[in-house]
Amino acid sequence: MLEVKDLTVDFHLLSGNLRAVDEVSFSVEKGETLGVVGESGSGKSVTALTLMRLLPFSIGKVVKGEILFKGEDILKMSDKDLRSIRGNRLAMIFQDPMASLNPVLTIGFQLTEAIKTHNRVTRKEAKEKAVELLAQVGIPNPCNRLSDYPHQLSGGMRQRVMIAMALSSKPDFLIADEPTTALDVTVEAEILELLMKLKEKYRTTVMLITHNLGIVARTASFILVMYAGRTYEYGPVDEVFYHPLHPYTQGLLNSLTRIDKKRGGRLKPILGSPPSMTNVPSGCRFHPRCNYAQKICREEEPWFEEVTKGRFSRCHFSRDGNFKARSI
Repeated sequence: MLEVKDLTVDFHLLSGNLRAVDEVSFSVEKGETLGVVGESGSGKSVTALTLMRLLPFSIGKVVKGEILFKGEDILKMSDKDLRSIRGNRLAMIFQDPMASLNPVLTIGFQLTEAIKTHNRVTRKEAKEKAVELLAQVGIPNPCNRLSDYPHQLSGGMRQRVMIAMALSSKPDFLIADEPTTALDVTVEAEILELLMKLKEKYRTTVMLITHNLGIVARTASFILVMYAGRTYEYGPVDEVFYHPLHPYTQGLLNSLTRIDKKRGGRLKPILGSPPSMTNVPSGCRFHPRCNYAQKICREEEPWFEEVTKGRFSRCHFSRDGNFKARSI
């Protein structure tokens, strides 16, 4: 469905050149849910915006790479061809539902506009479709809600409107960029359950970006771990969770709260902070925070390579398993 090859994105800032995404490669098969995780600043959202070709053109630029959507390179498409698939075959739920909806336009106007853009329907048919979509995403009294403005809805309802808008044309591929960030845990669970039900109903392939590994465990079939603009581990969710091949992935997992830990057990956070993207460390970018860093880690950057079938890692010691028996 989607294949990304060596995607590299630069931002040209007054303080200097910032490489936000650096040679990122991955693929997503039809019907799969790919979970993309990593700390803030790891390049997740920039990757998503690049897939949609929504980078701010004044400062952001794709330096190299390919984004093959059903075999066709999105980066080489004309604006006309891109408009025919963006929001139609390729859709996105943005990170902040508070800011993604226009505050001066009604919910009905924004939703019907999305429907009419990609479907040959009359205004009346678009309105009927909008009511149907709002009902499907669990908004009560959907007909009355069409005349509401975004500020009249709760955060969870705004996110449901964003999901309805993204699914209005039954897209083949859906990018969900932290769709539950601003929601409490109860609403978060409802939104995720709704998203997965609609995924099955429309047979949509999903790329789910999140900080929450628990969400990935419940919803995704494969996981991609990003750090400092690069991919650091990839594989089936169960295998990565039970047998992580990279110390960074181990660190993320060990920093989670667990109900099976003894009372009073302390969390094991990853020490330090992600590096500045204008001045990344030499060698492995994670080595300043890694408990296992050796001389080669400081001097040579490891390749992102296939360690076992379907399992990829960017670590000098993933293949021989030197750190597998150890815990961070």
